[in-house]
Amino acid sequence: MRLDDLTPFVACALCLSAPSPGAEAYFEETFRESVESPNIEGEEFFKLWAGGGGIHRLSSSGTSDRRYIRTLVTNYNRLDFLYEITFLMATDEIVFAGIGQAAPSSNFNEPLFSLNLRIHSPDVADGKVEILGVIIGNLKTRGPHRVRFAKRGNSMTYALDADFNGSFAADMSYAVSDLAAVAPFLKDFGSRLFFGNSEVATTYVDLVIAPNPDAARFRRDDANGDGKVDLADPIGVLSFLYLGGLFLGTSGPPPPSGECGFDPDQDELNCGESPTCR
Repeated sequence: MRLDDLTPFVACALCLSAPSPGAEAYFEETFRESVESPNIEGEEFFKLWAGGGGIHRLSSSGTSDRRYIRTLVTNYNRLDFLYEITFLMATDEIVFAGIGQAAPSSNFNEPLFSLNLRIHSPDVADGKVEILGVIIGNLKTRGPHRVRFAKRGNSMTYALDADFNGSFAADMSYAVSDLAAVAPFLKDFGSRLFFGNSEVATTYVDLVIAPNPDAARFRRDDANGDGKVDLADPIGVLSFLYLGGLFLGTSGPPPPSGECGFDPDQDELNCGESPTCR
């Protein structure tokens, strides 16, 4: 029997959490004590400001010397998430933030195989913010600015708060309704979240990657989706599989169980939303 023969609730109930590879898909970095993190790479090109007020480039040889901090998790193309980062810009600067490989190109080290915002400081190109060649707005100040990328399924929205005051309010945004068509290069091995720049004075204050609250939620122990955990759940599973017991030899299913939650697994199995979790 194939996985796609199962109902979404039963399929997710059967799916045990995969062992963590070490890096987490969802995490937060405040950049107050250290640049180093088990979840990102590229920290060797950045340093902590004295007093822990964020991170900035360690050094730079000019506008073409762009470097990027990237997540170690590489398959955000399969995950639903909110990606947010707050930053203040230097002059003569372009900040890049997006999803993809972020491999520096031979042309000014701009990120290759990536779908990203290209954010200019106010003194460059009238502070334009663009994606896919479309200008979605202009910046008038150094910041702080905050970008928010929201991905659900095959769609993703890019938004920017031009004067972030602690509560996000989008001043400009751009929606990609079909990521697979627009960015076919976003594969499991090359779909990192990243940000980067060239100038030393540009400062990143924090980084948050969290589950998208609008994504489907479910309960792994509620296999039939009726809101209760009882004998009907393993019976429902057995009606599909005709063998064994549910979670045989374990103390119970891994999260989310007992309450609604998001799919924590980085795999190809999509979980349908349980009716009781809406």
